[in-house]
Amino acid sequence: MKISELDVFDSVKAAQDPLVQEELLQAAREDGNSPALAHARSVIAKARAGQDTKA
Repeated sequence: MKISELDVFDSVKAAQDPLVQEELLQAAREDGNSPALAHARSVIAKARAGQDTKA
């Protein structure tokens, strides 16, 4: 399989699902890693902002 045939994972698109948002935050909390939690919040904020522009 060529790399060009692989689907690119879009974390912001995935985080538009509220269940994914909760899982993302839970995983970051369990890691106890402040940068991971900040990144999770950033991804969720971008996902929510994208939803607002599509509505």
